[in-house]
Amino acid sequence: MKNDGEACHIMLRAQRRLTVDKKRIDIVEEHNRIVENEGVVALGKFGARPTASRIAPLQKQIENDVGTHLYLVFNERGNFVGFSAEVKSISMADFAWRAPATYPNYYDELGFLASLWIVLKEPLSTTSLAELRSVNNDKPLLEVLSESRASMIIVK
Repeated sequence: MKNDGEACHIMLRAQRRLTVDKKRIDIVEEHNRIVENEGVVALGKFGARPTASRIAPLQKQIENDVGTHLYLVFNERGNFVGFSAEVKSISMADFAWRAPATYPNYYDELGFLASLWIVLKEPLSTTSLAELRSVNNDKPLLEVLSESRASMIIVK
């Protein structure tokens, strides 16, 4: 991962609403409810496990008190909508069903194991994605999102 000294952040593409056990769930509302009650919430990335080399620079930033954010992106009616929150920690999942903080109950019903845990220390709030760029190729994030199906992108 190349970078020119700017802080890096993690972007995850997801579905805003899920149906789990016949219940419609808004993942932003579920995560925000927990962080507002508990002070932190663990958000799991499911699917392909990212390499340690992609995550290590983010972990180092957090250790050095550099503000690092999660950008959660949803495609709503053809438009990319972003939410962000400051990250407290990022850890590779150990494939045991053990999260580093409280997570939404619906995770247990999904039947998947998280490949990465991102602990948020504030609620997710709407944010513009216009100024973000991919660290990998320096293209605007919105352009990369429209050209690819990548579920995780490191941005600046």
